[in-house]
Amino acid sequence: MTGEGSRANRLRLRAHFPRRRVLVVPPGPQGGVGDQAVTQMLAWCARDLGARDVGVVTYAPDEDWGLRTGSIPVTLIPVPSWPFDHERWAVPSVRATLERYDHVVIAGNDCMDGGYSDLGTSALLAMACFADAHGCRVSFVNCSFNRRPTPTVVRALRALPERIPIWLRDALSAQSFAAAT
Repeated sequence: MTGEGSRANRLRLRAHFPRRRVLVVPPGPQGGVGDQAVTQMLAWCARDLGARDVGVVTYAPDEDWGLRTGSIPVTLIPVPSWPFDHERWAVPSVRATLERYDHVVIAGNDCMDGGYSDLGTSALLAMACFADAHGCRVSFVNCSFNRRPTPTVVRALRALPERIPIWLRDALSAQSFAAAT
């Protein structure tokens, strides 16, 4: 976007991102270039908007989301399992990691309706609740949502605390999301 639209979006993002410590959570294990681009963009945006510390979750030891050698200084944060498993994540090391960050930004991408993976979407929603319960501000960004979400995802969305915002990509996704939730 250019002109006033990009300025308005930048101000909206600046208000949303705290100027502290941001943990970026990709939508799932590294794979597609679109997911990698969004993950890099979120890390760059958090830095550009003043975050002092930016972490990016990795789901496997060899993942780096193209950030290990990039120009964005980030900390890669390995997690104990994917999909999210409450018992494996509820260990002191993960709790300590969450305590380092003020804001957890989860890239929903194409998966928020369960269309690609009911398990993956449910895992992201459970992870959001876990981070929220540990005192992090949580938000989902860049989400699409189709007209026929899976029943499992609808239940998980309805259980999500209302304070967790979900930023949808487009008007169709917003309409579908409103109808489902």
